[in-house]
Amino acid sequence: MNIIKKLLPEQINEEDHLFNNLQQLLHRAGINEAELSRQTNIPTSTIHKIFSGKTTDPRISTLKTLADYFDVDLGDLYSNNILERHKPIPQGHSLPVISWEDCIKSPNPIAHLTVNNWEQWIVIDQVNNTAIYGLPSKPSMEPRFPRGTILIVNPEIKPIDGDLVIVKFANATEAALRELTIDGPNKLLMPINQNGSIDKFDGTSKIIGTVIQTRFTFRD
Repeated sequence: MNIIKKLLPEQINEEDHLFNNLQQLLHRAGINEAELSRQTNIPTSTIHKIFSGKTTDPRISTLKTLADYFDVDLGDLYSNNILERHKPIPQGHSLPVISWEDCIKSPNPIAHLTVNNWEQWIVIDQVNNTAIYGLPSKPSMEPRFPRGTILIVNPEIKPIDGDLVIVKFANATEAALRELTIDGPNKLLMPINQNGSIDKFDGTSKIIGTVIQTRFTFRD
């Protein structure tokens, strides 16, 4: 009996889905057929027949081994959107990149964001803080921050003199970037370009995050 037909009889191109999904999973894993054979103990000849499409009715035990290795469900091997179902989390710490409007909406604007419901992410070195997020630079921030720069923001650390901070001004619809200057009891929010104005940090505004690093990415 054809295993593929038995598992998902409603599908009309099961063999094509299986072949395409396995090819995509192999590419995502960054290995070749020989390495997959070594990792799974499946004979190289069997792997080659499956990945070349010469075997359209592989053993269920072989498919189960492959599914376990790629960390997917057996039935998903026959779906038409397997990579959407199983998006990889990059190495390091993956941060969501949000908008300047979204970052002022709540104390933790990324609390409910995952790789399955949010598309824009950036990877930085491993950190032990799940509240950190990225903000894209604005054209007004040039030339200090060229287009394509992502500001990495930590909302939980206390800023010190000279830090770049994310500020929520009263009645503003989006956050702003400023440089914090502290001179004794006086605190000033300095603009990052010459055309901006200097604001006193007097309680009418709120610092919601501190820039801890930046990353540059080429635009799509």
